[in-house]
Amino acid sequence: MNRSAYKIIDTRTAVFYDGEQGVFGKTGRIPGAINLPIEGLADDSGRFDEAQLRDAFQNAGIDPGDRLIIYCHVGMRATQAVFAAKLLGFDVRLYDGSFQDWVTNNRGDIEQ
Repeated sequence: MNRSAYKIIDTRTAVFYDGEQGVFGKTGRIPGAINLPIEGLADDSGRFDEAQLRDAFQNAGIDPGDRLIIYCHVGMRATQAVFAAKLLGFDVRLYDGSFQDWVTNNRGDIEQ
């Protein structure tokens, strides 16, 4: 996670990202993470609209050509954003284990 060539993307809802609600005994996010909740990435039928996805990523501060590491609570939610990022052509990795791995294995600091 200390690789400056990657942007870290947190796909959890704002209450977890902002530290208003905790999980696994901790509140906050991985330092430097950008919040891109998966809610709203797909329509009600589960389909992606490419223009809408581009806007969502751009509005979150993710630029074309960025390399991404995407996480959530345990890695399940983040797979939707990984799929969306791949559809848009991003070089993307899933942080399997996600925030649970980060806090239970003391991988680093937590930002509020």
